[in-house]
Amino acid sequence: MPERGDHDWLADILDEAALARQLTQSMDYEAFAADPFAQRALLHMLQTIGEAAGKLSPETLSALPDLPWPDIRGMRNRIVHGYFGIDMEAVWRTASEDLPELETAIRSSGLAESP
Repeated sequence: MPERGDHDWLADILDEAALARQLTQSMDYEAFAADPFAQRALLHMLQTIGEAAGKLSPETLSALPDLPWPDIRGMRNRIVHGYFGIDMEAVWRTASEDLPELETAIRSSGLAESP
């Protein structure tokens, strides 16, 4: 398997953020709260974003200093290790409010563009 670089990890983050945006724009919170498949899908998207964020180099992290990288990685850890007590309202807020900002910051940085 070829070595993955920051461009690849950022592309993964952007792909998952775009999917999460589609999901949160296709339903309201009440529909989400009633749909265990949508909940699990969104959790997986956030988990993947956190995993990819954990693979980024210190240089890339410092190039985007306004992003809450520890919180992003922490949410992944909470989903993986504390799956039994996840607050779905917090998950929804993260996806609908925070991910668009993350996506915008990464896109406007130019770091996700192909090398």
